[in-house]
Amino acid sequence: MEGQQVFLRALEATDLDLLTRWNFDPVVSAFFSPRLPNTLTEQKDWMLRQLEGSSKKKFIIIDKASNEAIGVLGIMGIDHVNKNAEIGITIGNTSYWGKPQPKEAFYLGLQFLFQQFNMHMVYMQVFDSNIRAIRFFEKFGFRRDGIRRESVYAHGAYHSIMMMSLLKQEFEQIYAKQ
Repeated sequence: MEGQQVFLRALEATDLDLLTRWNFDPVVSAFFSPRLPNTLTEQKDWMLRQLEGSSKKKFIIIDKASNEAIGVLGIMGIDHVNKNAEIGITIGNTSYWGKPQPKEAFYLGLQFLFQQFNMHMVYMQVFDSNIRAIRFFEKFGFRRDGIRRESVYAHGAYHSIMMMSLLKQEFEQIYAKQ
């Protein structure tokens, strides 16, 4: 998948160090569910599960101008019967936070799911305290579906998870001009 500013390439085994660095960076992972330290073997096993899963796909986001990896876009829980999937994005290179590249990468992921996979609904989960991310997703038309109250214990406290979704018809209405 390619846009004007970024392209998405499939996750490769050689990305293990990059993902490990992002996943355990305290700034990047501030809104992740807690992760225990892993051995190198456990990290490699995790990577193999990411590469082999048929109901999920992960893409590395590359900035075309610098040819630099800036984040990862994940598509999980692909359900071809009910035509829905979960999407997520992590921008590991914090110098790209608030820049247009993450927005384009996320749009490419949605376009792929709705147009290529013909999904009816795409959903995602976000800490309800992650206001920046919620606003980001709402700009794409995602709606708040509900809250799983205090379902994740992280950073010494319980956090609620907001469930959000976007229907294909909503996506098409928003992006009909493009």
